Amino acid sequence: FSSAERYASTLSLPRGGKDIFTRRLGPLARALATSAAPKSLAVLLDRKRGRQFTSGFDRVFLKRVRFGVALMSDGRFAAGARRLRGLGYGFTPSGDDFLAGFLVGLHVVEAFREKKLAKERTNVLRAALGQNPVSNAFLRCAHRGRLFGRFLDLLSALGDPRPDRWQPCLKRFLKMGATSAADTAAGFLFAMKTGGFSWSSKA
Repeated sequence: FSSAERYASTLSLPRGGKDIFTRRLGPLARALATSAAPKSLAVLLDRKRGRQFTSGFDRVFLKRVRFGVALMSDGRFAAGARRLRGLGYGFTPSGDDFLAGFLVGLHVVEAFREKKLAKERTNVLRAALGQNPVSNAFLRCAHRGRLFGRFLDLLSALGDPRPDRWQPCLKRFLKMGATSAADTAAGFLFAMKTGGFSWSSKA
């Protein structure tokens, strides 16, 4: 196939797209907090969503998620990834999806901050790989900065000067799986925050 016919899976932003992209992290977080699927890791963006987790399993799951994310937010990436690996619901469990999004976020931080995070990404990947071959495939692609179509469309739209592109892309993205899309986006947002790009899920 010619280069025009091949799917390019890496994120590329237009000139000036970095500033636009980072300004939209807050609106993205708020949109996820209000429109993501129930029992997704959008609960990390809006604590009121914790009321959706009612069973004993739900409460233990949420407690472990918050502990793992706290470790990663503190820079203890491998320790947090081990806590999240294989954790939760779904064909690809929520914890695995979060970690894939986190790996993609580290790639973006690396590009925006012009700093090397290869060691950190590799440490997360090694701690994240488990017994689920589908999750492992997503994680390995995320480690290399390779994105599936709807995620790439969303991140590209976040850096697009046109203001009407990213929200339709988010709607399409959130239709992927039961909670996978929201879980992946939550991981991405937390990687950005870890990298020093602040965002708020509060209006």
